Amino acid sequence: MNAKHLPTPSTLEDAEAKMRAAAGALLPLVSATMHALFPTGAFLVLTRSGSFGDYDELRLDSVRGSTGETLWESGGMPGGYEPFPGVVPAELAELWEGQDPTDPDTVLDLVRRIDHAAPDEYLAFLPAEFLRAGEDDGERTPLGVPVALVLEQPVCPVCGDEGCQGRTAPPGAYCALCHFTHDYHRYVECATFTTS
Repeated sequence: MNAKHLPTPSTLEDAEAKMRAAAGALLPLVSATMHALFPTGAFLVLTRSGSFGDYDELRLDSVRGSTGETLWESGGMPGGYEPFPGVVPAELAELWEGQDPTDPDTVLDLVRRIDHAAPDEYLAFLPAEFLRAGEDDGERTPLGVPVALVLEQPVCPVCGDEGCQGRTAPPGAYCALCHFTHDYHRYVECATFTTS
């Protein structure tokens, strides 16, 4: 038997790695879109359902501003959301490939796909200063996607481990390019932090 044409397990591993990377690359699209809709926003807040049958399914909760104020709230009902207020610039809307980025279900669907493709890799818990009473609940703690203007740079400027030990970022600061907070980086620390 000639087995040379058969794939190896690494074929699947390579495809999964590409899928995870693609998922992470889409998170800035969500952040930039939410920034266009909510210029003073800080985080798009999501929760895990906790219901039997869809225990880990993400749901929209709110958009919160820099002081934790509510800029938009889902009303607690999954699906059938009112459109987000505001307008998404045409060049940004085109990146959604015919889908309506002012429709909360469109944004939620993409975030869910990112989460399914790379579980626990790109979505982080909402920073403590943005939590409300009773929300600090272990695995049920809400997740936060930073709402930020994405800078036009192709890659995230990265410093080495040593550099990050001496680098400080104000509370709530996140990388303007990859959108992870300093506390939640998985592999590398970014050098460009912003709170706006």
